[in-house]
Amino acid sequence: MQSQDDTNTEVVLRPDYIIYQDNYYTEPMLTFSHSCIKINVSTACMEHEAFDLEWGIDDLIDIKCQLIQSVSFIALLLALFVFCV
Repeated sequence: MQSQDDTNTEVVLRPDYIIYQDNYYTEPMLTFSHSCIKINVSTACMEHEAFDLEWGIDDLIDIKCQLIQSVSFIALLLALFVFCV
């Protein structure tokens, strides 16, 4: 059984960079909560502006994670359902 505090908990990751639509963005913030996943990028890449994205948990298809301890590297791949209106 979840307590009220569990449903308000967020996990925030601050990776060195993310790749989104074939562009590299530095200093992003990924936030995982019980209801959504958010990506906030305040440092734009060379071709694009900063952006904020949010997906509901229902849009999450898959999460894959790979840890390479010898070089202190974690690869996190999110597969999300995205539709255009």
